[in-house]
Amino acid sequence: MVPLAAGHETTANMLGLGTFALLTHPSQPAGLLADPDMIEIAVEELLRYLRP
Repeated sequence: MVPLAAGHETTANMLGLGTFALLTHPSQPAGLLADPDMIEIAVEELLRYLRP
């Protein structure tokens, strides 16, 4: 059971940091809504930009 729960803290932190980053830059979510194909690139960029 422990291996399945490993890493949840990092994932939870990244979700919070990513949400905060998008909320503090309001033009970015609007751009993602206009072009959903950019979501994968945005996720990669958030992982590079934010360090938990």
